[in-house]
Amino acid sequence: MTKRPVWLVVLAILAAAELADARITIRPRAQSDAFSFHANYSQEPFDPATDFGIEVYNCPSGSMPILVADREPLIICDPAAAAGPTLAELVYAAELPGGSCVDRGRSCYYRDSDVDESNPGVSYVRVQYARRGRGNRVWLDAFGDFSAGDQANMLLLITIDGRPRAVLEGTFRPLRNGGWVSAF
Repeated sequence: MTKRPVWLVVLAILAAAELADARITIRPRAQSDAFSFHANYSQEPFDPATDFGIEVYNCPSGSMPILVADREPLIICDPAAAAGPTLAELVYAAELPGGSCVDRGRSCYYRDSDVDESNPGVSYVRVQYARRGRGNRVWLDAFGDFSAGDQANMLLLITIDGRPRAVLEGTFRPLRNGGWVSAF
């Protein structure tokens, strides 16, 4: 029996998370960086009683991060490297606890007016529920430290109750005054 390289086994368990369409902006600020996210993802109905999370990853080498596990997220870099894959760096993570997004019938809302540049966290979330063949639409604004996001290739992971629901991977464009923008 031949032994397969570890990276080949890892690639064999690629996740089945859905792709999403999004517009993302990361802007440096004096105290905390601003993160703005708008996306369409998954036609599976969103339940506001569940936790909603978003994670941003990149690779120090500049390669595109890859999601390889769909239960416990495993994000790697350079799967074909001779020494084997390395873990991607977590640039930012935010989670909105279940029940925080107040149901309004066709969507839910969350706002924390105490969150700003001097007090990092999630300031705004709106999820418009999937209907008429369209996926869920989400808007999220947050403040935090995005200094680890120094490579143009990034992967964003939307999680529901800690499990991957949608993945976005793409190359961000640098903004003139610093920061990044991407339309996935």
